[in-house]
Amino acid sequence: MEASADRDELREMERRQVRDGLESGAWDAEEQVAYLLRIFAPLGVRDESELVVDEIAHDLDHAHDVAVRMQRDGLALPPVVHSKLNKVDALLKEWSGPDKGDFWEPSGLRAHPVWQQVRSLCREAIVAIDGDGE
Repeated sequence: MEASADRDELREMERRQVRDGLESGAWDAEEQVAYLLRIFAPLGVRDESELVVDEIAHDLDHAHDVAVRMQRDGLALPPVVHSKLNKVDALLKEWSGPDKGDFWEPSGLRAHPVWQQVRSLCREAIVAIDGDGE
């Protein structure tokens, strides 16, 4: 019985990590910029012109990694969550690279249609996670 309780606790902790990572990807662009300014303020960043928005991608990458680990360990999330995270991962990889610099700036976060697609996928994944456990 104790092993089952530990497994349930681990699943819930990891589910929360996935959901938390998806949240920053689901926020609208202004919330994302405000988040980035908050987390980089201790490093002296005071203006959004100094931001690179890849921290949002790091949050999503972490969510993807945790979801993959959960699946491997038999603690799987609903299949739709994996599908949405895989699509987000593929989109962000496609838009990585030195020739895609504008995509990784606050103006790209606000205006690029791929970021809109990422937000939609994240929101859909959150709905699926919430339906599975909250």
